[in-house]
Amino acid sequence: MDKKTQMIIGAIVIILCLIGLGMTLKGSVVPYITVTELKSGDYRGEHVQINGTVVEGSVDWHPKEILLTFKLTDGSETVDVEYRGSIPNNFEEGKMVVVGGVYDMNLLRADEILVKCPSKYTEEIE
Repeated sequence: MDKKTQMIIGAIVIILCLIGLGMTLKGSVVPYITVTELKSGDYRGEHVQINGTVVEGSVDWHPKEILLTFKLTDGSETVDVEYRGSIPNNFEEGKMVVVGGVYDMNLLRADEILVKCPSKYTEEIE
């Protein structure tokens, strides 16, 4: 093979690798949305990450089943959340959390809960 043919084959291989990498990364991206976006979009059966606040008075812990249920809101919409596992540290009503899970028929079946901590280093706005 001459040098020009080798260059063309090499370029084709590189392009195919980049396309494959792009498709792999696209499949692993999880949407990060609000509760309103969840309710207004078509996310049934998809794994999503929802940012919101735990609704006061909605937390219910069932230790025998290791089941935590609560409502999550963004101030406009609310969604019911079901989580099987230990209660995360610092999890409280009224706190901001990020919940990852699968949305199915008005229920978010969570597989992870991350509690957001307000930074003591951020400047207060008056």
